[in-house]
Amino acid sequence: LAITMGVLPGARTMAMSRISTEWQQLDPATAVLVVCRSGNRSNTVARALAQAGFERVANMAGGMVALGLA
Repeated sequence: LAITMGVLPGARTMAMSRISTEWQQLDPATAVLVVCRSGNRSNTVARALAQAGFERVANMAGGMVALGLA
């Protein structure tokens, strides 16, 4: 597994500050794993996506720190 600058391979990066306007670009039928450095911001985003109708959304608890990549 090769990690470049703390980004998981195949990941789509999206700033939390732009989630409210860019989440419509995501397919709600596709599984979404939300990741941030520590897992706190990604948890907030995962909950917002779930409330927006995403049924297969999860937060990576502990974020990149838990993987030893931050």
